[in-house]
Amino acid sequence: MKKRTRVVPVNSATLRMLNALIPWQHNYKYLGITLDKHLHFRDHTGGVRQLAKFYMSCLGGMIGRKSRMSLRNKPTIYTTCIRPMMTYTCSVFATRHRLR
Repeated sequence: MKKRTRVVPVNSATLRMLNALIPWQHNYKYLGITLDKHLHFRDHTGGVRQLAKFYMSCLGGMIGRKSRMSLRNKPTIYTTCIRPMMTYTCSVFATRHRLR
């Protein structure tokens, strides 16, 4: 019995699998990292920057200059809420810049 193989043309607009259309994706989010076809990470860094601004605006009242919170607790809030989100995948960016 011969196995059937189908080759997808390179310039095809859409893919079909079991008669369902599968659109092409230019960006894809996997494990919290936004990947594009050239691995430039521009969309990922823009998203992380926007998320960091959002968290800083939400927590600004607690860790701002005029806050009554002790100086001992302000860095703790920063290191538990904001810094992990910003440093996730920083090793990817470090290796990318070293290759240039």
